[in-house]
Amino acid sequence: MTFQSVIVMVLLCLAELVSGCSHHSIDDELNMQVHNHTVTIDPVGNPVDPVTFAALSSDSFQKQLDTIVTGITQSGKNKILVFVHGGLNHQEASLNRVIELLDDDDLMKSYYPIFLNWNSDLVDTSIEDLLYIRQGRMARIWGPVCIFPF
Repeated sequence: MTFQSVIVMVLLCLAELVSGCSHHSIDDELNMQVHNHTVTIDPVGNPVDPVTFAALSSDSFQKQLDTIVTGITQSGKNKILVFVHGGLNHQEASLNRVIELLDDDDLMKSYYPIFLNWNSDLVDTSIEDLLYIRQGRMARIWGPVCIFPF
């Protein structure tokens, strides 16, 4: 990696930190709608609440999945759209996109959308790739040690 590449990456990271993420106001109805259409996971793959990002127990996650299945059945729609968000998105940016798409009348008339979200923002993803992921596996303890002295 060249010095210029490092500078560009640092500037991009700083831009993301400075810009922050806007967050929609979520009332009870919108909260329920987001839960009926969204599965969100943390960096390790554990389920989290799609609005608060708090860890979910196995029972809570099963209830959420049951709610999604019930929503599909009750909608009467025979088309399901699975939306896997693109890379370099922070969890709140992904939540905001879910809210925007749930407000899309054309989408909601034709499909029952299911959104799969996780935190893949530039800073967290870059740190994990550079420091912790070794041969496709997470190495939280030995990852940083393995790069020394490089």
